[in-house]
Amino acid sequence: MSGEKLTISSDANSVMFSRKQLFNYDSGSEDRQIISRFVSYLSSLEYDIALCGNNGLAEYLLKLSPEFSDLLKVMITHDPEADNKQQHLPLVASENIPASIGGVFLCETNRRTIDKIKKQLPERLHMVTLDILLDYDRQAIPERAWVKNVDHIYPIEIPEINFLAGQDLILLDLPARSISQLPVGFAYVHDALKKEKIKLQTVDLDIIMYHRYHSDRLLDGVLSVCTQEGFQLPEDPWLPVHYLEWEKDVFVDFFQEDIDEIVDKLTMAKPQIIACSIQQVNLTFTKRLMQELKQRFNFTLIAGGMSCLHADVAKFIFPEADYVVVGEADLIIGPLVRSILEGKKPKDVPGVVSRFDTPGRIFTKGPLPHNLNDLGYPRFEWTNLGIYRNWNGYRLAPLVGSRGCRWAKCSFCGERFKWRARNPKMVVDDIEFLAEFGFDTFAFNESDLHGDTKVIEKMCDEILKRNINVHFSAQLRCNIKADLSYYKKLKKAGFRCLRFGVDGWSKNALKLQKKGYTKEVVRDTLKNTKEADIFTEVNIVVGVPGETGEDVNECIEFIIEMKPYIGRIAFINPFMLFRGSDYWEDPDQYGIRYNKDKQELYNMHPVAIPDTFWHSENPFIDASVRYERFQKIVKALHENGFVVTDWINFTNDQVNKKAQSIQDK
Repeated sequence: MSGEKLTISSDANSVMFSRKQLFNYDSGSEDRQIISRFVSYLSSLEYDIALCGNNGLAEYLLKLSPEFSDLLKVMITHDPEADNKQQHLPLVASENIPASIGGVFLCETNRRTIDKIKKQLPERLHMVTLDILLDYDRQAIPERAWVKNVDHIYPIEIPEINFLAGQDLILLDLPARSISQLPVGFAYVHDALKKEKIKLQTVDLDIIMYHRYHSDRLLDGVLSVCTQEGFQLPEDPWLPVHYLEWEKDVFVDFFQEDIDEIVDKLTMAKPQIIACSIQQVNLTFTKRLMQELKQRFNFTLIAGGMSCLHADVAKFIFPEADYVVVGEADLIIGPLVRSILEGKKPKDVPGVVSRFDTPGRIFTKGPLPHNLNDLGYPRFEWTNLGIYRNWNGYRLAPLVGSRGCRWAKCSFCGERFKWRARNPKMVVDDIEFLAEFGFDTFAFNESDLHGDTKVIEKMCDEILKRNINVHFSAQLRCNIKADLSYYKKLKKAGFRCLRFGVDGWSKNALKLQKKGYTKEVVRDTLKNTKEADIFTEVNIVVGVPGETGEDVNECIEFIIEMKPYIGRIAFINPFMLFRGSDYWEDPDQYGIRYNKDKQELYNMHPVAIPDTFWHSENPFIDASVRYERFQKIVKALHENGFVVTDWINFTNDQVNKKAQSIQDK
């Protein structure tokens, strides 16, 4: 594990040379002139030249310049079975390059590939790339090859994708997580498996592919990242607002070469078990990868993660898996793997759904770690902590101070699990450990930071005692026990941003959503946080059953009243009918009606029922009403000058499209 410091590269010039933009590939006079000048440089060298790299680019250069062919003596290959498209050039392996060869033309436009090839060639060779034009004949470079220079962290040492042979289990984290955060939950699974003393390899493929994508984009000066079919990708697909892109096959097509590489290398390694974490964003990618792997060799596939929090979802969400761990895996995954390695086919295991289960089996929950302190904290010895940062240098480390939610009563929530808190000194140990590797910004992952305010105060006291100078953000509920002195202590300890799940902003909405506090508590909370000089964000949920138009008006009035104490609106969500919520479990109690058979809908949509398939009565609220109320609130926020997140703008676009679709019908 390495914690080397990565620095932002910055060029005094506002533009950079892009090999990717150098040629038009139209066989025109401009391309011919560029090639002529490059060949002129090669001709000036006093030693024989070899070719190594992209066959497609080589074919183009040879097609436009016969003189280019005359300069090349051999083609260096790292694949003895490669198709030699340059048949006039003899193939040689890198260890058999003739002594007469003094230089090699790296026929590539991708910086990452060029760097990789350089490492595989003898140091005695003079490496020539298209970049030589910068010194030899800068005037030959067309205007299109000069692109905007952006500050970034590249080049960095991006880990290669390598899998060890003979492993009992290979644990994979696949794209995409939100930004380039450390995979803390995934790391807890690694630690649980490590206790079993098995042959284990853990690989974070997400961070590798994150840096591959951005280093290619930024080092190669790619103005617009597209698939071969012309589908344009976002500048940063890992941002949360682009989560829907990862569900599209045409989007995942862009990463097919990476998938092929992973499949080939896993096939060579042939682990007995592959385990992976799945959630909505990586499901399409993971399905494609595992379907291709299943065609190559036999292995047992175990899945878990955010998409497997409910047993009924786990049965449907990832049929490729042999076993799906439901909920927290810490006490389940180890014994399950041990049983499989012993040659058994475990079935009807508490906390696990499998293809081997008895038909009609009634699922039973698995054991939970009641004392989180026993789990320790992952030390990430299987990865390089230095690479966990965004392309622009931003670093954010997630923290786990507790699991579950102490309140766990909000009617719309589908993630209401038993609350357990860690020893605050252990949490500070984690902060101190990561701070030594350069992390200075932390986000608590829990649903409610101060499920117990006394625990948080002890944590803050410990941070201050150790004089740790870092910053924190967190999500939490409005809590009557948290006064001004409490928030001042949080501020002193390093808390800079708190997001409050107010959600209901009228007296009736708070009651309907079972928030457990009043508007007065909301008012005091936001004022105290503001007075403590902590930046505040808030959430809004609109359209729950029983809500009235008057509630929406009251919501807007209250938010406007609180504007001086609100830094930013983080989320506004039209109510969604999620599994695990009160509304899902007992729809009749809340006047919810479906336009299809309930069980059929639950089977077809195991996570959430689409908006247009249900409505609530007394008063009548369907998708159109929810969208209209959402749009009304968003309009009021803009008119009153509230700062909103990109997520709200994204949600607003999605709602407008859905609303228009309903009108068109």
